[in-house]
Amino acid sequence: MRQGFRDVGFTHLNQANGFCLGWDFTAEHEGGIASIQTAFGVPGMPKRRPGGDLVGADARTVTRIPERELRFFDRSKHAYLLFSSAFVWHKPPPNTAKELDRLMRCYGKDDEAVAGWSERDLGIRVPHADRERLRAISDALLRKDAMIFLAGSANPFARRGLYVVVRSSVSAEMLEQMREADCDYLALEEAVEKTGIRERLELTGKRYYALKPRWLSAADTERVTTMLPVIFFLNPCDQDKNNHGWFTVEQLDQWIAGEGPIPKKG
Repeated sequence: MRQGFRDVGFTHLNQANGFCLGWDFTAEHEGGIASIQTAFGVPGMPKRRPGGDLVGADARTVTRIPERELRFFDRSKHAYLLFSSAFVWHKPPPNTAKELDRLMRCYGKDDEAVAGWSERDLGIRVPHADRERLRAISDALLRKDAMIFLAGSANPFARRGLYVVVRSSVSAEMLEQMREADCDYLALEEAVEKTGIRERLELTGKRYYALKPRWLSAADTERVTTMLPVIFFLNPCDQDKNNHGWFTVEQLDQWIAGEGPIPKKG
């Protein structure tokens, strides 16, 4: 696992009990959490399905307990919550505070929370004063009353942080907001798919670090002309030759032709 340095700590959204393990600009925080989701039986991304869409809390809730890899420790200075294969393969498994700190490879002051994660493991260490709040999250995982998911800000340059949240502590209003956001995400992805722009960019060798869509806003229509309801934030490769920013599908097609506002002039 790799330490998260941004947005680390207990959540404070409408009294929900949870913890954000944060994020950093590191490869371990770019690869998703597929192995964690599999181990905990978390469905993952929202998706369409015949019997009803898988959205909201249901797409993020734990349905399986990896009992051999999941551990909670209450030590003299800190409490720890860890999910790691080290508890299966190491003989004897990590147990002392020193061994747990070495396993996490996350460092900070004794009175602050630290956390780390990767696609296949996670760890949280909190001061002893916060041990019961962390224990409540551990207990929620064991009774399958927890959600595990990635979430981030609107900043297209930011990474997403890993969250572990007690589902029963989340208000009905917030659960409905999650459901509505996922339904909007599915509708947006369908609109993007219909444009075919991702496929055209791939076929013509136009490479990028990010191509992030959102719905076209009223403010957008004052500065650009488009026949489609979506617009994209493009962070292209070869930035000595290409501009980044928000562009319409028509402007992305112009880029394919070597024209429009994306290629740098001169």
